[in-house]
Amino acid sequence: MRLKSLAPVITVAITVVITFIITLSVCDAFRPTVIAVSHSMAARDRRGETTARERQDAAPQDEDVSVRGAFFATRPGSGKGGNNRASAGTTASGEGGAPEAVTNKAARNKAISKSGAPKSSTNKSVGRKPTNTATAKKPAATTASDKTAKVAVANGKKISYGSVNLGLGYTLYMRAANGDAVRVDPDREFSAGDQIRIALETNADGFLYIFHTENDLNPQMLFPDARLNGGVNRVRAHVPYQVPANTTDWFKFDARPAVERLYVVLAREPLSGVPIAGALVSHCAGNPASCAWQPATQLWAQVTADASAPVGVSRDKEYGQEETAAEREAVTRGIGLSLDAPPPSIVRMNISSGTKLLATRIDLVHK
Repeated sequence: MRLKSLAPVITVAITVVITFIITLSVCDAFRPTVIAVSHSMAARDRRGETTARERQDAAPQDEDVSVRGAFFATRPGSGKGGNNRASAGTTASGEGGAPEAVTNKAARNKAISKSGAPKSSTNKSVGRKPTNTATAKKPAATTASDKTAKVAVANGKKISYGSVNLGLGYTLYMRAANGDAVRVDPDREFSAGDQIRIALETNADGFLYIFHTENDLNPQMLFPDARLNGGVNRVRAHVPYQVPANTTDWFKFDARPAVERLYVVLAREPLSGVPIAGALVSHCAGNPASCAWQPATQLWAQVTADASAPVGVSRDKEYGQEETAAEREAVTRGIGLSLDAPPPSIVRMNISSGTKLLATRIDLVHK
C-alpha cells in the first residue's frame, strides 16, 4: 500500500527529469545558431558604423577632387578651354579686355596707407602693357547641364561641380631671402617685414572686384582702379592676375599687428551700384590721386554675406615651391595657364551653376 501511494510522486519526478534533459538537448542544439546570429548582428552594426565613418572621412576628399577637376576642365589643353589670351580693349561700358593690373603701390597706398596694411616694397608702377586690342567676348551663358560635371557628396547630399560653376583659385607667395617667390600657407601668421603677393585665377570670364578692410573696418575698393586700364575690371578665364600685378613688386607688412582682409568678388555681370570703367573715372576725376571708393552699407553687407555662403573647396597641402617660369610668363604676357602649370593653392567653387557671383575672403594676419 505504501509503495502504491508513492507511485504518483515517482512518476512526476521521472517526468520532470526527462523534460529537463530534453530541454538541455534542445538548447545545446540551437546555441551555435543563436551565437552565430548574435555575431552576425554585431558584425552588421560594426560594418554600418565603419561605412558611416568611411563616408564621413571620404566626403572632404571627394569634394576636393571634384572641385579641382571641374575647375581645370576649362584650362587650355583640357578640350573645353579656348583661346584665353587676355585682351585689353577698353570701352566706357567696361566691356573691354583684361585689366593691365589688379593693383599697384599707389592704388594700394591711397586706400590703406594710414592703416597697418601691407604696402608695396617698390615705387614702380605695376601696370602691364596690353597684349592686344581685341574686345573680350561676354561670358558664356550658363547651361543646365555639363558633361564635365564632377559629383561630390556633402552632408549626405550629392553636389555636382561642373565647369559652368564659377570658381576662383588663389595662391599666396612670400618673398624668400634670395628674392624668389615661394608658395606659403595662406593661413599662416606673418611678421613685420614679410613681403607677399597673391595670384588669382578664375575659371570663367567675368568681372573682378577686390575690396580691403583692416580689422573689419572701413571697407574700400582696391580694384578696379580708375588709373589702371581706365577702370576696366574685365578678366579672362585661367589668365592669372597678381596682386600687385608686376612680378617684381610686393606688399610689405608693417610693425602694427592687424587682420587684413581681401574680399575678391568674381561676377558674371557688373555689380549694381559699383562704378567701373568710365563711371569710376568720372567719380575720381576730381581727385584721382586719392580716390578711394567705399561701398554702401547694404552692398557691403551683401558682399560679406556672399563670402560666407557655402562653397566647394579644394586645398593643396604642399607649400614651399618656387613660382615657375610658366606662371611668371602667363602673368607678364596675359595668357591662359595650361594644364601642366601648377594649380592654385586653394580653389573655391559655387555649389550651384546658376549662381551669378562668387565672393572669397582672404585673411592676412600679421603680428
